[in-house]
Amino acid sequence: FEEDKKIVAEELDKIVYQEKNGSLKYRIVRPDGTIRYIYSKVSCIKDKKGRFINIIGIASDITEYMQNQKSVQLKNQIQDLFDKSLSLREVAPKLLQLLRVTFGWNIAELWLIDFSKNTIRNIENSADSNNKYSEFLTIASHLAFPYAKDLPGEIWRLKAPIWIEDYLNHPNCPRNAIAEKYKLRQALGFPLIYRKDIFGVITFFAHTMPKRDDYFMNMLS
Repeated sequence: FEEDKKIVAEELDKIVYQEKNGSLKYRIVRPDGTIRYIYSKVSCIKDKKGRFINIIGIASDITEYMQNQKSVQLKNQIQDLFDKSLSLREVAPKLLQLLRVTFGWNIAELWLIDFSKNTIRNIENSADSNNKYSEFLTIASHLAFPYAKDLPGEIWRLKAPIWIEDYLNHPNCPRNAIAEKYKLRQALGFPLIYRKDIFGVITFFAHTMPKRDDYFMNMLS
Protein backbone atom coordinates (compact mmCIF):
# COMPACT_ATOMS: atom_id res chain seq x y z
CA PHE A 1 0.00 0.00 0.00
CA GLU A 2 1.61 3.21 -1.20
CA GLU A 3 0.98 5.23 1.98
CA ASP A 4 2.60 2.54 4.15
CA LYS A 5 5.83 2.08 2.17
CA LYS A 6 7.69 4.94 3.83
CA ILE A 7 6.59 3.90 7.33
CA VAL A 8 7.67 0.29 6.77
CA ALA A 9 11.06 1.38 5.36
CA GLU A 10 11.68 3.66 8.34
CA GLU A 11 10.76 0.94 10.85
CA LEU A 12 13.03 -1.61 9.14
CA ASP A 13 15.90 0.89 9.14
CA LYS A 14 15.34 1.44 12.86
CA ILE A 15 15.39 -2.31 13.56
CA VAL A 16 18.61 -2.76 11.61
CA TYR A 17 20.27 0.31 13.14
CA GLN A 18 19.37 -0.60 16.73
CA GLU A 19 19.85 -4.34 16.12
CA LYS A 20 16.67 -5.06 18.10
CA ASN A 21 13.67 -7.19 17.27
CA GLY A 22 10.50 -5.40 16.26
CA SER A 23 7.09 -5.64 14.64
CA LEU A 24 5.35 -3.99 11.69
CA LYS A 25 1.73 -3.47 10.75
CA TYR A 26 0.97 -2.44 7.18
CA ARG A 27 -1.36 -2.89 4.23
CA ILE A 28 -0.83 -4.59 0.89
CA VAL A 29 -2.84 -4.37 -2.32
CA ARG A 30 -3.50 -7.62 -4.13
CA PRO A 31 -3.56 -7.82 -7.96
CA ASP A 32 -7.38 -7.82 -7.87
CA GLY A 33 -7.34 -4.50 -5.96
CA THR A 34 -8.37 -5.80 -2.53
CA ILE A 35 -6.50 -4.54 0.53
CA ARG A 36 -5.14 -6.88 3.21
CA TYR A 37 -3.70 -5.96 6.60
CA ILE A 38 -0.41 -7.65 7.50
CA TYR A 39 1.39 -8.01 10.83
CA SER A 40 5.08 -8.93 10.65
CA LYS A 41 7.34 -9.99 13.51
CA VAL A 42 10.95 -9.13 12.68
CA SER A 43 13.97 -10.67 14.42
CA CYS A 44 17.66 -9.83 14.10
CA ILE A 45 20.10 -12.61 13.28
CA LYS A 46 23.58 -12.42 14.78
CA ASP A 47 26.65 -14.60 14.45
CA LYS A 48 28.44 -16.40 17.29
CA LYS A 49 30.25 -13.23 18.23
CA GLY A 50 27.02 -11.27 18.53
CA ARG A 51 27.49 -9.32 15.33
CA PHE A 52 24.42 -8.43 13.31
CA ILE A 53 24.26 -10.24 9.96
CA ASN A 54 20.62 -10.21 8.79
CA ILE A 55 16.95 -10.03 9.72
CA ILE A 56 14.17 -12.59 9.43
CA GLY A 57 10.44 -12.04 9.64
CA ILE A 58 7.15 -13.91 9.90
CA ALA A 59 4.08 -12.25 8.36
CA SER A 60 0.46 -12.92 9.30
CA ASP A 61 -2.73 -11.76 7.59
CA ILE A 62 -4.78 -9.90 10.24
CA THR A 63 -7.40 -8.43 7.90
CA GLU A 64 -10.42 -9.97 9.60
CA TYR A 65 -9.19 -8.84 13.00
CA MET A 66 -8.63 -5.27 11.77
CA GLN A 67 -12.04 -5.19 10.09
CA ASN A 68 -13.77 -6.34 13.26
CA GLN A 69 -11.87 -3.75 15.30
CA LYS A 70 -12.80 -1.01 12.83
CA SER A 71 -16.44 -2.10 12.84
CA VAL A 72 -16.71 -2.03 16.64
CA GLN A 73 -14.89 1.29 16.89
CA LEU A 74 -17.07 2.88 14.21
CA LYS A 75 -20.30 1.70 15.86
CA ASN A 76 -19.16 3.14 19.19
CA GLN A 77 -18.23 6.46 17.58
CA ILE A 78 -21.59 6.70 15.80
CA GLN A 79 -23.47 5.86 18.99
CA ASP A 80 -21.49 8.54 20.82
CA LEU A 81 -22.46 11.12 18.20
CA PHE A 82 -26.17 10.35 18.52
CA ASP A 83 -25.99 10.28 22.32
CA LYS A 84 -24.78 13.90 22.20
CA SER A 85 -27.30 15.12 19.58
CA LEU A 86 -31.06 15.46 19.43
CA SER A 87 -31.61 14.87 15.71
CA LEU A 88 -30.06 13.51 12.54
CA ARG A 89 -29.73 17.03 11.13
CA GLU A 90 -27.62 18.04 14.13
CA VAL A 91 -25.37 15.02 13.95
CA ALA A 92 -25.13 14.95 10.12
CA PRO A 93 -21.92 17.01 9.61
CA LYS A 94 -19.90 14.99 12.13
CA LEU A 95 -21.41 11.70 10.98
CA LEU A 96 -20.51 12.32 7.33
CA GLN A 97 -16.99 13.38 8.23
CA LEU A 98 -16.51 10.30 10.42
CA LEU A 99 -17.66 7.89 7.70
CA ARG A 100 -15.77 9.68 4.93
CA VAL A 101 -12.47 9.74 6.82
CA THR A 102 -12.82 6.21 8.19
CA PHE A 103 -13.24 4.66 4.75
CA GLY A 104 -11.13 7.09 2.72
CA TRP A 105 -13.72 8.67 0.41
CA ASN A 106 -13.34 12.22 -0.93
CA ILE A 107 -16.99 13.31 -0.61
CA ALA A 108 -19.92 12.19 1.54
CA GLU A 109 -23.56 13.26 1.12
CA LEU A 110 -26.70 12.88 3.22
CA TRP A 111 -30.11 12.64 1.54
CA LEU A 112 -33.53 12.56 3.22
CA ILE A 113 -36.75 11.40 1.59
CA ASP A 114 -39.67 13.82 1.23
CA PHE A 115 -42.56 11.39 0.84
CA SER A 116 -45.07 14.19 0.24
CA LYS A 117 -43.21 15.15 -2.96
CA ASN A 118 -41.86 11.67 -3.75
CA THR A 119 -38.31 13.04 -3.89
CA ILE A 120 -35.04 12.52 -2.03
CA ARG A 121 -33.28 15.78 -1.15
CA ASN A 122 -29.68 16.59 -0.26
CA ILE A 123 -29.39 18.15 3.22
CA GLU A 124 -25.68 17.89 4.13
CA ASN A 125 -22.27 17.31 2.51
CA SER A 126 -18.72 16.67 3.64
CA ALA A 127 -15.48 16.78 1.63
CA ASP A 128 -11.77 16.44 2.31
CA SER A 129 -11.41 19.95 0.84
CA ASN A 130 -14.51 22.13 0.48
CA ASN A 131 -12.68 24.61 -1.75
CA LYS A 132 -11.45 21.85 -4.06
CA TYR A 133 -14.97 20.51 -4.69
CA SER A 134 -16.91 23.78 -4.27
CA GLU A 135 -18.96 23.55 -7.48
CA PHE A 136 -19.81 19.87 -6.94
CA LEU A 137 -20.94 20.56 -3.36
CA THR A 138 -22.95 23.64 -4.35
CA ILE A 139 -24.81 21.72 -7.04
CA ALA A 140 -25.46 18.81 -4.69
CA SER A 141 -26.87 21.08 -1.97
CA HIS A 142 -29.70 22.18 -4.31
CA LEU A 143 -30.60 18.75 -5.67
CA ALA A 144 -33.71 16.66 -5.16
CA PHE A 145 -34.10 13.44 -7.17
CA PRO A 146 -37.30 11.54 -7.89
CA TYR A 147 -37.72 7.91 -6.89
CA ALA A 148 -35.13 5.63 -8.61
CA LYS A 149 -33.16 8.55 -10.12
CA ASP A 150 -29.38 8.83 -9.72
CA LEU A 151 -27.58 6.94 -6.95
CA PRO A 152 -29.73 8.25 -4.03
CA GLY A 153 -32.99 7.47 -5.83
CA GLU A 154 -31.83 4.03 -6.91
CA ILE A 155 -30.82 3.13 -3.36
CA TRP A 156 -34.24 4.35 -2.21
CA ARG A 157 -35.82 1.95 -4.71
CA LEU A 158 -33.65 -1.06 -3.82
CA LYS A 159 -33.31 -0.35 -0.07
CA ALA A 160 -29.78 -1.78 -0.35
CA PRO A 161 -26.18 -0.52 -0.74
CA ILE A 162 -24.87 0.16 -4.25
CA TRP A 163 -21.21 0.35 -5.32
CA ILE A 164 -20.57 1.95 -8.74
CA GLU A 165 -17.02 1.46 -10.01
CA ASP A 166 -17.48 3.79 -13.01
CA TYR A 167 -19.97 6.52 -12.13
CA LEU A 168 -18.87 8.64 -15.11
CA ASN A 169 -20.32 6.13 -17.58
CA HIS A 170 -23.24 4.83 -15.57
CA PRO A 171 -26.60 5.24 -17.40
CA ASN A 172 -28.54 6.40 -14.30
CA CYS A 173 -26.13 9.09 -13.11
CA PRO A 174 -27.12 12.59 -14.33
CA ARG A 175 -24.25 14.19 -12.39
CA ASN A 176 -21.54 12.43 -14.36
CA ALA A 177 -20.51 15.66 -16.12
CA ILE A 178 -19.68 17.53 -12.91
CA ALA A 179 -18.24 14.32 -11.43
CA GLU A 180 -15.93 14.03 -14.45
CA LYS A 181 -14.72 17.61 -13.90
CA TYR A 182 -13.46 16.57 -10.46
CA LYS A 183 -12.45 13.06 -11.60
CA LEU A 184 -14.84 11.43 -9.14
CA ARG A 185 -15.11 8.05 -10.80
CA GLN A 186 -16.28 5.75 -8.03
CA ALA A 187 -19.46 6.07 -6.01
CA LEU A 188 -21.07 4.23 -3.14
CA GLY A 189 -24.28 4.64 -1.19
CA PHE A 190 -26.32 2.89 1.45
CA PRO A 191 -29.85 3.32 2.85
CA LEU A 192 -30.79 4.68 6.25
CA ILE A 193 -33.48 2.39 7.63
CA TYR A 194 -35.52 2.62 10.82
CA ARG A 195 -37.88 -0.22 11.74
CA LYS A 196 -37.69 -1.62 8.21
CA ASP A 197 -38.64 1.72 6.61
CA ILE A 198 -36.11 3.71 4.59
CA PHE A 199 -35.98 7.42 5.37
CA GLY A 200 -32.71 8.52 3.80
CA VAL A 201 -29.47 7.66 2.00
CA ILE A 202 -25.77 8.39 2.48
CA THR A 203 -23.59 8.49 -0.64
CA PHE A 204 -19.84 8.72 -1.21
CA PHE A 205 -17.60 9.72 -4.13
CA ALA A 206 -13.88 9.13 -4.72
CA HIS A 207 -11.25 9.49 -7.42
CA THR A 208 -10.27 5.87 -7.04
CA MET A 209 -10.91 3.19 -4.47
CA PRO A 210 -9.88 -0.46 -4.07
CA LYS A 211 -12.01 -3.14 -5.64
CA ARG A 212 -15.50 -3.57 -4.17
CA ASP A 213 -15.16 -4.72 -0.55
CA ASP A 214 -17.94 -7.19 0.34
CA TYR A 215 -17.10 -6.99 4.05
CA PHE A 216 -17.52 -3.22 3.91
CA MET A 217 -20.80 -3.56 1.99
CA ASN A 218 -22.15 -6.06 4.51
CA MET A 219 -21.23 -3.74 7.37
CA LEU A 220 -23.13 -0.89 5.71
CA SER A 221 -26.14 -3.16 5.29
